[in-house]
Amino acid sequence: MNKADVLIRLKKHWLDILLAGFLLVLVFMPNLRAPVLGPLQGLILKTGIFQPSESAELENMPEAEYQWILLDENGEEIPFEDFKGKTIFLNFWATWCPPCIAELPDILALEERTDPEKVAFVLVNMDKEREALEKFLNKGPRFNTYRLKAGLPEVFRSQVLPTTYVISPMVK
Repeated sequence: MNKADVLIRLKKHWLDILLAGFLLVLVFMPNLRAPVLGPLQGLILKTGIFQPSESAELENMPEAEYQWILLDENGEEIPFEDFKGKTIFLNFWATWCPPCIAELPDILALEERTDPEKVAFVLVNMDKEREALEKFLNKGPRFNTYRLKAGLPEVFRSQVLPTTYVISPMVK
């Protein structure tokens, strides 16, 4: 096979080669997965092709659990009960999770348009190492995020990230 034949094949399969190279970079450089795949997934979500699953069985919804402690970015304890009385947008996310990174700009934009007296945005980072969160926040937009002090109440446990709960204020 001469050079001309090789060039013709490369021209025919340039997209396949580019995609293979992209996948190899993601496999051998895992620290690029979230920064690359997150925005890519964000673009795909904006097309409306994929929609998040929703649970609308309001009659069967469990009661929210308020007896647990969060840690703010300074390590100060914040009882989850402090948010009681407001609508709570509770989101569990991680820096290594591309879908979490993809939805983050939309969550922050929603928070900016929402009255903080009525709605509390509680974004709980699930990274095992605090340093990963600090590194992420130093690179991108600064926002209030929390970490778990101890275990998570059963009602909020999920095997999937990101997971979001909207908790209505207690009305009696």
